[in-house]
Amino acid sequence: MKLARLFMLLVFMTLAGCNNSKQQPKEQSKPTGASTPSATPGAAGSGDGSGSSMANARALRPGSPVSFLLDCKSTVYFGPFAFTKDPETLAFTSSIKTPTGTQICVAGDFIDKSGAHAGGASIGCVDGQHVTEGKTTFEYSPGNGGNGTSPIYLKVSFNDAKLEGCPSVDVTLKM
Repeated sequence: MKLARLFMLLVFMTLAGCNNSKQQPKEQSKPTGASTPSATPGAAGSGDGSGSSMANARALRPGSPVSFLLDCKSTVYFGPFAFTKDPETLAFTSSIKTPTGTQICVAGDFIDKSGAHAGGASIGCVDGQHVTEGKTTFEYSPGNGGNGTSPIYLKVSFNDAKLEGCPSVDVTLKM
């Protein structure tokens, strides 16, 4: 009889131990902020999509690179990029090349719908027959004290618009 009780106690302890050692399901970790803003970029309204102004902002969509010639007198606008999650990140790569070999620095600025500065987006400088590539991000994260501007636009122009001969640069942006 003692043996039967001992056996039952052993079985009970084993089962109790098994229940405690079961692994709890792990929570799936969600990427923090690594998504594309959810609004349709470039859907600013009645604009023509030329990029000549915020109202005519060009679209920049995932998987669709946009290439354009930028001269010292032009500015090209992209957007709007509206954020719906906190945090959420807008990221794109840039490539610039100067056909003439002149050193040219291309500026990028994130601006709000009134045209006020919301963040920097340096595209980079290039000279000679080189190609400069870079990556730019804007993080929308008002919940942790970060930038809360939404929607934003990307404004691309020369850093120094007084270059002799008003050279141009080939720019490609890709999300």
